Amino acid sequence: MVSVHVRPPQIDERVSPGDWQCDTTKGSGNASAVGTLVECATLFVTLVKLADGTANSAVTGFSRALNRIDAQNRISMTYDHGKEMAAHATLSDRARLPLYPRDASGYARPGYVRMLNSTAADCRKNSEIT
Repeated sequence: MVSVHVRPPQIDERVSPGDWQCDTTKGSGNASAVGTLVECATLFVTLVKLADGTANSAVTGFSRALNRIDAQNRISMTYDHGKEMAAHATLSDRARLPLYPRDASGYARPGYVRMLNSTAADCRKNSEIT
């Protein structure tokens, strides 16, 4: 695992597109999940359909979404330490970009979008998420 403290400083400056932050929101009983990808310079948000809250689903969903983005706009990704990111090395390989784990204090950083979801929600019922 690569430390967030060794990532290039221009990522924190948020002036060039291509650096992404990801997170997942899990639904009722962790049976469903939705991923978010936020491009840090433009704040462009992509919702990612995940089959469930597992690491395999995160790899499949996030790599599919990231690979739809042109390579010049897919430079790095920062993620949290949830169990769904346990396969971060596989995701890095499939999405062809370096991944950096976020510090626990990173949740309050400006520009980071964190979806709020009721624990009673079922994310599988939203057909608009691709």
